[in-house]
Amino acid sequence: GSPRHRLVQHPASQAANWQTRPAIHRPARRHRFPLVKRGNPADTRIFTGMNSRELLLSWLESRLDPAAIAWLRDRCHQLSAGNSAEKDLYLAFSQAVRHAGKSPLNATNQEQQQAFAVHPGWDLRDWTTDQAVRVVLLLSLPSGPKTVAAILALHQTADLREHMALVR
Repeated sequence: GSPRHRLVQHPASQAANWQTRPAIHRPARRHRFPLVKRGNPADTRIFTGMNSRELLLSWLESRLDPAAIAWLRDRCHQLSAGNSAEKDLYLAFSQAVRHAGKSPLNATNQEQQQAFAVHPGWDLRDWTTDQAVRVVLLLSLPSGPKTVAAILALHQTADLREHMALVR
């Protein structure tokens, strides 16, 4: 074969059934955001005490309309109280796309640096607004076995976009 082809074995075949396939050539990945060095006081000093939930809420406030933010804050308060039913979580989780839309989050370099300062390695490049809203809802839940059971139940019934929020 040509130099652009290589031999690959299909994982489904147990025998030595080799086929030629075109090699995939991908360009080197360039990082859109500069990396923030750990322990740099200039970067972390501003965000001391700010957690992931508060940071996501601050970013969403500049991207969503006031009615959507009011809905999100109301649902977060309802879920954080700990006495809401599981159906409230499921309903809010599924309604997130109606209130937030599916647009990309399009984080700025400053927002990416804030994310790295709060949680090193937190990459916002592929996030959407509905995923961010769903993560805020999850971060509003109180810790405990009831929450774990509710999240596991969400995994059973979630669609693809909801699964993306669950793994983020």
